[in-house]
Amino acid sequence: MKACPSCGSRNEERSLFCNDCGQRLPGDGGAAPAGAADTAGGEPGTASMHGVSSSSIGVAPVAATPVAPARVPMTTGVCAGCGYKFPGGVAVSWCPGCGALLDGGPPSTSTANIPSAAPAVPDTLAPAARSAPPPPGWALVLLKAGERLDRWQLRRPETALGRSEGDILFRDDELLSPRHAVVAFRPPSFWIEDAGSLNGVYLRLHEARRLRHGDMVSLGGLLVRFEAAGPGPRSTALIASSGEVKPFGSGRERARGDLVRILQDGSDGPVYPLTPSRTIVGRKAGHFIFPDDLLLSRQHAQFYERDGEMWVEDLGSSNGTLLRIREPAALEKGAVIRIGDVTLEVAAP
Repeated sequence: MKACPSCGSRNEERSLFCNDCGQRLPGDGGAAPAGAADTAGGEPGTASMHGVSSSSIGVAPVAATPVAPARVPMTTGVCAGCGYKFPGGVAVSWCPGCGALLDGGPPSTSTANIPSAAPAVPDTLAPAARSAPPPPGWALVLLKAGERLDRWQLRRPETALGRSEGDILFRDDELLSPRHAVVAFRPPSFWIEDAGSLNGVYLRLHEARRLRHGDMVSLGGLLVRFEAAGPGPRSTALIASSGEVKPFGSGRERARGDLVRILQDGSDGPVYPLTPSRTIVGRKAGHFIFPDDLLLSRQHAQFYERDGEMWVEDLGSSNGTLLRIREPAALEKGAVIRIGDVTLEVAAP
């Protein structure tokens, strides 16, 4: 029998998922389970990148949002999703073969109070009006190494950020463009927009976000580009076959996209395929693990498919998951912005 590291339940040796809590079981080599969300504020050994955790800005840690699983009647004895035959006389809540939640099984504590789907987030945010004098008390605060340092009041209708041109300058940051970004008050909200920079403007995610082809995601010390799956085999290593011969592979899932790691020189690095079921990235546990990245939390972020599209969601990490903006984006109190090596928090009265 195989014991679940999450809840202690005993499972058949052939089980891939716990039949009581639905978490992935250790595979060959004792791989860590990939189901539990990281704890708020991180764990010992996680370095602080922004100097602020999700809890310190009034945002609750984001729980893992599972993709809506296949549901099957308990009486069939077979999972409709993967064909796994359940052991006779054993009551199970989750399919040990694919992790699907079974219809008619007892409620699982692992998904209590977790929504079945992430809220929709608009893709395009358009300013509602021309720039105007802002209300008093709003400011940008520099976050660095666990501390809040410099503070700049937002008193102008538009405040430019950059390395050599603008109102707030960071002259030693070689990743910044001369004029990098603009923060503007366009009633009733503050907005941030990219001023045509090379390296872009990133916003920390406080909820799940739908990914578009080419989106750039920053998590810990990693920078990755999402590439949506196109028709046909995803890997160029597959040799094209003729007739009705199919390429050889494992499992039943087809990649729904890739994460392409961007290396220090800006070139493309390793490629990590994403499947419809959740894919977790972390430092100690998950599907793709980077043990040397001290800016990553144990389980940092997850990628999953919903309604035919891929989504990204932070798992309550210490340093957050940030998405590069494509259009002007509204700013709220507590929003975290990254430009180059500079991390800023939006403060308000």
